[in-house]
Amino acid sequence: MIPKLLIILTGLFGFIAAVLGLHLTLGKAGYPEFALKFFPFLIKAKGKEGYLLFFLIVIIFFGYLSNTAREYLEVEKKPSLQESQDTSGARILKASSTTFQMEVDAAAEDAKARAAKYFDAAECMFQEKEYRDAAENYRRSIQVLPTMSGYLNLGLSQMYITDYSSAKNSFLIGLDIAKSKHEAYQATFLSNLGIIYMHLGNLEKALEYHRLALEIYERLKDALGQANQIGNIGNVHKFLGNLEKALESHQTALQIFRVIENLEGQAIALSNIGSVHERFGNLDESLKFNRQAISLYRKIDNPIGLANALYSTGIIYWYKALALPAGQQKNLLDQAAEAHQEALIIYEKIGNLTGKAKALACIGLITTYRGNEKEGVPILQEALHICDSLDDLDTVSEIHCTIGYVYMNVGRLDEALEYLENARHLSEKIDDPKGKADALLNIGVIYFRKNEKEEAFTILKEAQKICQQYGFKGKSEEIQNTISRFAAES
Repeated sequence: MIPKLLIILTGLFGFIAAVLGLHLTLGKAGYPEFALKFFPFLIKAKGKEGYLLFFLIVIIFFGYLSNTAREYLEVEKKPSLQESQDTSGARILKASSTTFQMEVDAAAEDAKARAAKYFDAAECMFQEKEYRDAAENYRRSIQVLPTMSGYLNLGLSQMYITDYSSAKNSFLIGLDIAKSKHEAYQATFLSNLGIIYMHLGNLEKALEYHRLALEIYERLKDALGQANQIGNIGNVHKFLGNLEKALESHQTALQIFRVIENLEGQAIALSNIGSVHERFGNLDESLKFNRQAISLYRKIDNPIGLANALYSTGIIYWYKALALPAGQQKNLLDQAAEAHQEALIIYEKIGNLTGKAKALACIGLITTYRGNEKEGVPILQEALHICDSLDDLDTVSEIHCTIGYVYMNVGRLDEALEYLENARHLSEKIDDPKGKADALLNIGVIYFRKNEKEEAFTILKEAQKICQQYGFKGKSEEIQNTISRFAAES
């Protein structure tokens, strides 16, 4: 860049010197009339030849300096070797620091070009929702040149395909880089790590990271970042069973998103509010908020958000169907199956294995519930097979509970009990009281059917206690109805 500038300056100084020299030569003899007609400023310059001569000397001097500097830099750009000698006195040549710097600069430019090439390719794939291919190109980019941007987007791509362990490593490395360079990036990595730890079942760690991120966003006065973290903290509270805190957090986040007119944030907050209402047992409220979220997700073309909201809506339709007599369930079961099928298509397209497994499990559940065990069980087994590759314990627990419920309803009680005990164990491991209550309810039903009634009532009362402790109103009522029905049958 500098040599090119010096070439331009040398040429410019030379041009000015030529014009001044021409004027000093012709000015005394007088310019032709046509020259004075087209260049009237020449008349004003007449009589000022002394000033012009001084200016000419200055211009020539600076032109000489510019040209000398340019030639020097061109010489310095050439690889140079320095003479030296070994212990025997033989003359040898060694590389100079100039040559080393030239090679470093050339290598840096090459690395930047290759890293940018991979990053740009990954960006195109990310936009097309091809997250697995995007992750590979982000990985290539940071192998050439490690950057915060590369590690951030690599982690996001891995997170979208539910490779949470790899995503955690990417975010941790990015966080180390960001700590000394960029506070906003640091907050972003902290936030994403909070989400990863929530998926991995470490809820206290998730809460810690989200609070650290929130502190930074508050210091930066970043309203969007604050709203995102408040919502993330609400999600952790939901899984911890702190439903009032969760609802308050999501409502606060929604207010901020509306103030700053962020549609994606509004959709996420609406969906989260619907999820909390579902845990409260307020199914109509939950359905209302999820429908609003779905409408916004379709508007802004957010496939992962849309799939998640569709999945949640399918769950709500399922619960509403169960509350009706068997003869009145068809329409709601159809709507549940339709929502899960649309979610499944999206999850498969973007390569989200967690979502795919959950959607398949629900489709298998509805299919077997309708009496088509032959078709439904293989679908459940496909979901179970995907679980083997997942490190999302919350999803694995949920699917085991679903399969246990299905096997219980088709009379395969021993197999059902095995899956439900796995679900209870995983729920305890990740501190998920709702998941544990779900598993205990079905375990209690199995023991009653096995005619081990005392054990059944003990387990059902344990599930009831959890629901009362955490405010799971809908589930609490379901368990109480089950206890009352079994007491009447006894």
